[in-house]
Amino acid sequence: MAENADSTSDDAVSWKDWWTVIVIANVVFMILEYLVFRDLGRLESGEAENASVWAPVAMVYESFGLGAAMSVVPALWLFCIGIMAWQTWSRIQRERQRSATSDTGISSDRDENSST
Repeated sequence: MAENADSTSDDAVSWKDWWTVIVIANVVFMILEYLVFRDLGRLESGEAENASVWAPVAMVYESFGLGAAMSVVPALWLFCIGIMAWQTWSRIQRERQRSATSDTGISSDRDENSST
């Protein structure tokens, strides 16, 4: 029972780190989305003759228009958050497995010592 409490607190630390990264990523991607919207909005309204945006956004804008170009940054956000979540989950699984194997090794040493 104590093992679950230990792994739960370790998991909480890992997930806390993950949530911190999500908050930072949200702020960064919201700023990027605003910059894309501002530049492409000026281009669409005729205020500017050209706009400087990230190359993938420009390619999508040229091919599919403003709506599709505005979805590039959220798609990138989903991809990055998915990778971070998968890495956090993998780290938690590795730590759980490591603690389970180390706990098993300790108990077998005790059994050997008690039999002699």
